[in-house]
Amino acid sequence: VVSQRIPLMYEHQVEVGHTLRIENTGDKVTGKGILSVDNQESKNIRNSAAKGFPWQGSIGLNVDKTEFVFHSKGVRVNNRYFRGPHYVAKNVLMDEMTITALGRDEDTAVHTLSKAELMTIKNSKPKPGSKTRVRPTKDTKVPPQKKEPVKNRKPDTK
Repeated sequence: VVSQRIPLMYEHQVEVGHTLRIENTGDKVTGKGILSVDNQESKNIRNSAAKGFPWQGSIGLNVDKTEFVFHSKGVRVNNRYFRGPHYVAKNVLMDEMTITALGRDEDTAVHTLSKAELMTIKNSKPKPGSKTRVRPTKDTKVPPQKKEPVKNRKPDTK
């Protein structure tokens, strides 16, 4: 985390406030923030949250380096094992928290805490079997996969 006070954004695009506290336990990231910017997006978040809209959370990361892990390989990250293909981000700093309609997965949430417009944002590690949404950018490039022979495969008999 760059600082305990980082921008609180709407859909990673528009500033709507700032965080007051951030905690990263390794399994989840939580933060408390306030809708401190007086704009239409803040008003929409406030009003729709009061009516029960299920806002979700997301985070913006500043990634220094990425490493591609091929399908045939695996890697241990933060005490968890992941099998490719995927990217591993290294030297990462969180530089914003976002209130969004579609978070990383179904286990993210944003809750209104009081009339003072305090919000709590939760971004936990995904539950087993949950689908994590990935939003590639226009600059995302996936290296070609190395083709490896399939062992012990029986030919089709049809």
